Amino acid sequence: MRRRQRRTQLSFLAGLAIAPLADAAPQPDFAALERTVQGRLGFFAIDTGSGRTLGHRADERLSMASTFKILLAARVAQGVEGGRWTWDDEVTLHRSERVAHSPAFDRLLPRGRATLAQLVKAWG
Repeated sequence: MRRRQRRTQLSFLAGLAIAPLADAAPQPDFAALERTVQGRLGFFAIDTGSGRTLGHRADERLSMASTFKILLAARVAQGVEGGRWTWDDEVTLHRSERVAHSPAFDRLLPRGRATLAQLVKAWG
């Protein structure tokens, strides 16, 4: 339950990043949200129409953890649809490239390779 609660709260932040930045919109208490999820949160959003910005810890370097996965999966899909790759193209997996807590990588590693489709599915 705790993990789902964190995802919900992180999803809220992601929604903020893409929502228009209204002048009258109250700014959430991001420090309180950090205390609730027991971690550091950072983001930066820009309203490309008005140039207004909203951020929290915008000048700090933060780990993206798993948040990059949707962007990477979208880029792979874009490459497949554009003809650059196919879902059956294989990527070689090396134990030396493993990072901590990599259950999907660990499942695929014994074979030594995985297709793009397997990798994208494993991230989900």
